[in-house]
Amino acid sequence: APPRPGARPKGGDPGAAQPGPPEGSAPEAMAPRPLQKAWAVATLCAAAGVGGATNTEIKDRIDELEAILRSQQRILQGQDERVAILEGLASAGEGARRLQAPTQTIHGAFDSEHVAYSDREAWARMISQVWLILCGALVFFMQAGFAMIEVGTCRARGMNTIAMKYLTHTCVAVICWWTIGWAFAFGGPYELNTSLGKAVKSDIIGHEGFAGDQFYTSLGGGRYEPSMTIARWFQQWAICVAATSIASGAVGERMCFSGYLVYAAVMSALVYPIVVCCTWGRGWIYDITDAGFQDMAGAGIVHLCGGTAALVGAVATGARRDRWTSPDRFQPSNTGLVALGTFILWFGWYGLNGSAVTMTSLSDAFLAAQAVANTTLSAAVSGLLAFTANLAITKRFDITVFCSGITAGLVVISAGAATVPMWSAVVMGAIGGANYLGFSYLLKHLKVDDPCDRFAIHAVPGIMGVIFAPIFDLSFAFASINGPAGWDCIRDSAGLCATDAWIQVLLANLILICFVLAWTVLWSLAVFVPLRMLGLTTSPEELEEASSPAGADDREFSYANPGQGSKPTLHMIEPAAILHKAAAHDAKIAWCVGARRSRAVSSPTPRLFMTGDYGQLAKGPCPCLACAAISGAGAGAGAARPPLPLRPDGALASVDAHRATRRRWARDLQKQMLPPGPAAAKGRQAD
Repeated sequence: APPRPGARPKGGDPGAAQPGPPEGSAPEAMAPRPLQKAWAVATLCAAAGVGGATNTEIKDRIDELEAILRSQQRILQGQDERVAILEGLASAGEGARRLQAPTQTIHGAFDSEHVAYSDREAWARMISQVWLILCGALVFFMQAGFAMIEVGTCRARGMNTIAMKYLTHTCVAVICWWTIGWAFAFGGPYELNTSLGKAVKSDIIGHEGFAGDQFYTSLGGGRYEPSMTIARWFQQWAICVAATSIASGAVGERMCFSGYLVYAAVMSALVYPIVVCCTWGRGWIYDITDAGFQDMAGAGIVHLCGGTAALVGAVATGARRDRWTSPDRFQPSNTGLVALGTFILWFGWYGLNGSAVTMTSLSDAFLAAQAVANTTLSAAVSGLLAFTANLAITKRFDITVFCSGITAGLVVISAGAATVPMWSAVVMGAIGGANYLGFSYLLKHLKVDDPCDRFAIHAVPGIMGVIFAPIFDLSFAFASINGPAGWDCIRDSAGLCATDAWIQVLLANLILICFVLAWTVLWSLAVFVPLRMLGLTTSPEELEEASSPAGADDREFSYANPGQGSKPTLHMIEPAAILHKAAAHDAKIAWCVGARRSRAVSSPTPRLFMTGDYGQLAKGPCPCLACAAISGAGAGAGAARPPLPLRPDGALASVDAHRATRRRWARDLQKQMLPPGPAAAKGRQAD
């Protein structure tokens, strides 16, 4: 703006006389612009003779207006003089007072250095805070979805362990994110003063905000000003927990609980925060090109990071016992829980993709609407494609594939949910579903035991989403790109749409993929390899088989219900089992028996389940601990081990023959153990 008339030139002598208005100048020449308008209105009114005033009255009014204008001019000149004095003192180092704009606070203007927020700013900040809290709560609810999917996909014997894992790693992630995770992710990078006497920019890791530091500022007098980062901390913590929980489904049923907690702590405190710092935290990837990168909701930052750690964990822990020799034993235990968990994830994903928008303007509101619409389209198309393609290949309906395809569609659209048109969401959903199904088959062919297909669902669609987000942008003609700019294109220095911006964004996204893969693989190996050397990656076989009988009984126990009737329930509490390895004729034989008594119903009938793989055995009474366990259960009833049905050559006559003999003996023993009374008679009649 042009300088006010009569103002002292900046940097001049504050004590010098200020020039006044030139001689003979009109009042409007020396008045500021608002007063010039008032002078013009008064002159026009006078010229028109408004109100029938005489020339003398009009002249008196003009004199009064000129006096007011001169008074205002003197006030403005006095303000200029005071500003000049303060500037001179600050530049000469003669005063400690600094020129700064008043600080806006929630307490209002309680002194000269603080002012209240305007109504528009207050509403914008309030909506932004509420939006982040709501989105963070939706993302946190996704933990229930991940847990339900893992419980339903794995065998029911690991239900308690899975629930305990999710509860514990959520709490561990809270502590890790609060103490150092947030600081590493969003505590920089800033200019650092080093001992070398020069500023060095940290593009890798943050250094401020440890343990909630700087979340509040003291204003004195008992007043505190909260930071706008509190709600963002909560929302980003929920995303951190989601990234950490992805690997849980890949190591299900076999990784030791303590070893998994070590992984969860390292992931939430170091691995994921550094990825965030380099991207969303304005690190080196953030401005690696002039146009930046495009990953609005974390297809690469969150899901590629978690999915890559899941693959390393699955390989490090190894396959579950008999996973590839007896695949029917590892069918999903409860597809209803898988479907429920998928719906929970779908619901929570609206918070994940919606939270990429700060919600501070009308444009942001429309971006959020675009994000949730594209999320819905991509999930539906991906799920349908994966389901129908698997149906054509296997000729059977598979609900778990349907649910996994939906999740893959949610992942693939996360990179550009708000910046791609709806037809692009359909195409990207199809790409995500096809890639998930293909890599799921590939991992099974390579005998990589990933029970919940977490790598195929999260990492592979995450890569596809980061690659195709700039390609299927709103400006699809490859002449420009909207990308992070939203509803407007990325512009060059001349104010025109940058024609090479989409290439820069695509290049930055490819660098992002390579960095996340390398960083996550490096630290995952650094975590899982020592854990494997310490024996904390795979549970001992005694623990793996100790929670339930193996074989066909797994499914029977999985769907068991503590119902009414004479048949005892299979819902057991604190099951006991025995696993024994014996060798005969250089063949290792595994035996397992589960003896479980129901405490959920009044029926006292015990249930004994025996399964196992049988081979060549030595002559004589049955040496397996399965029979020994049954014999021990019937101690006091004169029970003895049954003989083996052997052929003349000394070999076991038949696996089924031994199993039948043992079960008949167990039933007889069971009847002897029943207490007298109507319940015993009813139990004998049922048997």
